[in-house]
Amino acid sequence: MRKGLLCGIIGFVGILVFSFFFVHSATAANIAVFGNNKIDEFLVSQGHSVDLVTDYSLQQPGYLDKFDIFLYTRDYSSHGQANVLSPNAAEAVSLFMRGNIPGGNITGNIVLFMTDLVDMIGPSPQKEDPDHYAEKALLNAVNFASSGNGNG
Repeated sequence: MRKGLLCGIIGFVGILVFSFFFVHSATAANIAVFGNNKIDEFLVSQGHSVDLVTDYSLQQPGYLDKFDIFLYTRDYSSHGQANVLSPNAAEAVSLFMRGNIPGGNITGNIVLFMTDLVDMIGPSPQKEDPDHYAEKALLNAVNFASSGNGNG
């Protein structure tokens, strides 16, 4: 009985280790970032291709088609007040999320990162986050969104 329990525990731990590795080992993604802070530089340092996009560029037909992920964040310390999408840009993002099918299912290729965790991303001193959990959370979200396994 103990041998079976031990094998089960070892198998469970093996699955956890494998799934942890899988989440962290996604391939580089081409990311459109709306909002300018340290996230774009950090994602580039992790091997991703990143373009800072504007409301105007998002309104151009098919503009987002060249990206794997759309990431919406805030401008440094603005807390979102000056970082809003126009109705046309929001519609373009909605279509991108739905695979360019109006009313289609959400594909999971969008990341929202609006919290104060943004302040703990990148090379600045991170007294509040010495284990870099904010960076890990961002990378997990980006990797999950780029894997196509998510729903929004």
